[in-house]
Amino acid sequence: LLTRDCLASLLAEHAPAEADFMLCGPEGMLVEARAALAAHGVPKERIREERFTQPHLRQRAADLPQVAQPVKLRLGKDSAAAEFEVAPGRTLLEAALAAGAEVPYSCAMGGCGRCKVKLLSGDVVMDEPNCLSEEERQQGFVLGCVGRPLGPCEVEVEV
Repeated sequence: LLTRDCLASLLAEHAPAEADFMLCGPEGMLVEARAALAAHGVPKERIREERFTQPHLRQRAADLPQVAQPVKLRLGKDSAAAEFEVAPGRTLLEAALAAGAEVPYSCAMGGCGRCKVKLLSGDVVMDEPNCLSEEERQQGFVLGCVGRPLGPCEVEVEV
């Protein structure tokens, strides 16, 4: 059984000081692993999470915009914004890729965080559950693969 104490022992014996950690598993295990890593002094930015549960739409489809929404996408703080529209029912990632934007992504279901973008303006609803932490949400991050704009918005890919 992989408990917090077991993880603490493994970390003490085998974890290099500068290691990055990738967590994947059921929510209870993720909670214990995060706690063990925090107790071991691992900074949050060195911990990534991935989930393999299918997310569900946070809002009813009927409540989402029924017309395409304009989006501005910046690839870094100083870049010019690419502009495209997100069709009804589509995600930010789907629309960005269709517009030819080279944006990072991997799982395309909210589990890995690779498509995380900073919401600079506007409002985006995301499917739940997903891998963003509460801290990341409060900092204004959204996941492009499960994020749908509720109106015009601007996002930035941190490079």
